[in-house]
Amino acid sequence: MAKIVAFASYKGGTGKTTLAYNMVERAGAAGLRACLCDYDPQHVAAGFERVRRDQMSCGRLSPDTPALDVMAADLGPDMLERLDALRNSPYKLVICDLPGAANFNSTRFLDSVDLILAPITAGPGGPVGGGRIRLAHETGPVGAGLRSQPGSGDQSAAGNDAESSGGTGFAGV
Repeated sequence: MAKIVAFASYKGGTGKTTLAYNMVERAGAAGLRACLCDYDPQHVAAGFERVRRDQMSCGRLSPDTPALDVMAADLGPDMLERLDALRNSPYKLVICDLPGAANFNSTRFLDSVDLILAPITAGPGGPVGGGRIRLAHETGPVGAGLRSQPGSGDQSAAGNDAESSGGTGFAGV
């Protein structure tokens, strides 16, 4: 069963697409079967590989990392069914890059993931987006690393798990 991680921010320019891309690339390099789902309407992550949304349903993200796929998607009415299909797929890790704005569908989507990562900027107003996500999802994990069991009280972040995971930072995945 795949772990679902969402990068979410209520404003643009926080680096969530870059972080999502790098996390999925690192997971693939560590040997995990991973997928990047680009839900941002601009599809910047999918564009990293010059892939047009209308030309793919799922394609290789990097020829050097064969265990890695990318999908361009949207937060439409069937998003939760598609998320369940990904959760039950052969992937070990699914990274989702969400739009830089809040709406009903993105909130419903965030309620269904295992981990929400909310990057913020250092400037004025930067922490506001992270605070909104935290308030909207008080019962879900919001943090800076993968927890071995979300909601279990285990506070070890991905960086702290690096020793037990052979230095990859993906322990428990």
